[in-house]
Amino acid sequence: MIQGWEAILLENGIDQAKLFVFDHNERAIALYNKMGYEIKTTDYIDDQPIGYHTKKNLTQIL
Repeated sequence: MIQGWEAILLENGIDQAKLFVFDHNERAIALYNKMGYEIKTTDYIDDQPIGYHTKKNLTQIL
């Protein structure tokens, strides 16, 4: 499903994908990491991490 979304982005001239994942969702974090997404920033509330913004350069999947 995510790969189909990435293909649509590329077809429309978009070369980056960004996803947000909550810090407690370890399975999603592992999946996104495996698919080439890198954590770029972390969101905090009261100095506690709540989630991560991830990014992938889609030109690497060509």
